[in-house]
Amino acid sequence: MKKIFYFSTLILIIVISNCSDPSSFDNNDRFAIYLLKDESLTAENVSKIELSELKLKDTPSITFNDLSGYDTVNHKVYLLEDPIEYFGTNYNEILFSKYTGNPFVLIANGKRIFYGYFISLTSSYCAPNAPVIFNFDNRNSQHTFIINRGCFTESSLDVRNDERIFIALGNKII
Repeated sequence: MKKIFYFSTLILIIVISNCSDPSSFDNNDRFAIYLLKDESLTAENVSKIELSELKLKDTPSITFNDLSGYDTVNHKVYLLEDPIEYFGTNYNEILFSKYTGNPFVLIANGKRIFYGYFISLTSSYCAPNAPVIFNFDNRNSQHTFIINRGCFTESSLDVRNDERIFIALGNKII
């Protein structure tokens, strides 16, 4: 009986420690930026849908393994390659061509944290209460982009500062 108790306790400890350890997550979902399956959805559409109801593409565009660092003050993402490598050569067409922004979802440790939008720098549109990523510079030698605050009111919670993101990033924080 003691052996069963000790064995059960050991299994329980292993399960609990794996659930609480950010490194136990598949690196695809430890930190990831996903595009939506339904590419026709705009910022206006997405703002009316629950985050949990958004259908994501099967694979993320950017994962934890693609990062070389993350600046938590400016929310600057440092990638191993130029951002266009993760979205394809026609990224301007795909990400920034919609007037109202092409949505993405940020995931940390397997949890959906927030949605945001890719928006052209030439657009005067301001996404409703969501972070934005402006189009990437083709001469981006640092392989970076910034997740900007967007059009939040001053009293709005800045979802980019969610502690779950920083925990997931771990040693990538610079």
